[in-house]
Amino acid sequence: MIKRVLCVVLSAVLMVSGGYATALSAKKAKPSVKRITLNVGENKKITIKNKKKKAVYTFTSSSKKIASVTKKGVVKAKSEGSTKITVKESEKKKGKKAAKKIGTVKVIVSYPVPAVSDIPAIQYPDGFNVIPTTAQPTATPSATATPSATPTPDVYTETVMSVYVTEKDVYSVNGSTCDVTMQYFCCEAEGEYFNGNTISDGSVVYKDYKESDNVYCARYMLSGTDDEGNSCRMFIEDNGKENDDGSRTSKPIIITDSSSLSWLETADIEGRVTELGDGQKVIDILWNPSNTEPVAFREVVIPDDTKDYSKEILHRLHDGKEYTTTYFYKLMILFSALLLTIIGGFLYLYF
Repeated sequence: MIKRVLCVVLSAVLMVSGGYATALSAKKAKPSVKRITLNVGENKKITIKNKKKKAVYTFTSSSKKIASVTKKGVVKAKSEGSTKITVKESEKKKGKKAAKKIGTVKVIVSYPVPAVSDIPAIQYPDGFNVIPTTAQPTATPSATATPSATPTPDVYTETVMSVYVTEKDVYSVNGSTCDVTMQYFCCEAEGEYFNGNTISDGSVVYKDYKESDNVYCARYMLSGTDDEGNSCRMFIEDNGKENDDGSRTSKPIIITDSSSLSWLETADIEGRVTELGDGQKVIDILWNPSNTEPVAFREVVIPDDTKDYSKEILHRLHDGKEYTTTYFYKLMILFSALLLTIIGGFLYLYF
């Protein structure tokens, strides 16, 4: 009897200690960084280590004027200063949703330091002599340094929305004149004017020309709500290019059935792409409020009418198969000859 009691007690102790050890060994979720330094206009995503599958993570900024943060953890630097991003973990326990703080990330935002070439040289008036502090040998006069051009101010100052892209399947063709890559994606749009998601996968086509610029065109359709809370849809065609520094800018074309956002169809807007890593990126669509003139639609390019485009290379039938025109004509001639043979046979037998 005593042995049985001892066995039961030992088993219970082992079970409790094993569960306690398991609980201790489980790693807690926390932000991957404690500090982020950004320049005004830059973005950075906060990732979570040791995520729980059924948990939801939220991000809040103590000062949205300095840096805001999206529900996916993308920090956007807005003005100089510092702020804290609080990260919380929420999960359901006994039917109730419990939230707890798992960490904070300090964000320091500053203005980018201008390059030396951007600082204009000092110009002195004619006849003005600079007296040296010590005697110097007389030097041959040199040409006056030409000041560097003043940087062009950024006119795209208001964010219409930010589109967060997640890449999916990709296909490519390497041609003799151009390499083409087609990337499928889904995305989510957030902003003051519109919030929504892609209805179906969008696609972007990158064209890397052998002897020209690299260009791309993305097309996708969103469904969501406008700035008045009404349901609407939005089609976006994003035509852009890769700049010399590797960045990408675009001129989006927006078509929407929202009456309050119809002004976007002729607004002066620009898209700027920021890579976030792991197949994710953000496209900030910015508006130039100083330009009050409607922007004309992009002109449709029509092939040269003076050229002869009479020969057909491919002919697509309704069953989805492609045949060359020559092969198609051969089938028609063969069918006609067979039909004439059958008709001739009937005429010979009955007449």
